Amino acid sequence: MKDGAISTEHIVLILTAIVIGTLARLLTIKQDFRQYPSYPNGYLIHLVTGFVAAALGAVAIPALMTKNFVACNVLNLSYSAV
Repeated sequence: MKDGAISTEHIVLILTAIVIGTLARLLTIKQDFRQYPSYPNGYLIHLVTGFVAAALGAVAIPALMTKNFVACNVLNLSYSAV
């Protein structure tokens, strides 16, 4: 991280983790009959929750790798709020 800019490797890592995390949640909904939401807004809620969780988790790894402890503290507060 030069001059406070995020590197290309970290952007690829974050985007990959977000996509895989969201797809994992989508596949989990379709695999298990007990986890089917009964209304269409239930699908949206599950997908948005999966996206948010994947995004928070994806940002945590580069923050720890670069020893950016301010970002780790903010992520820790956002985890406890959810």
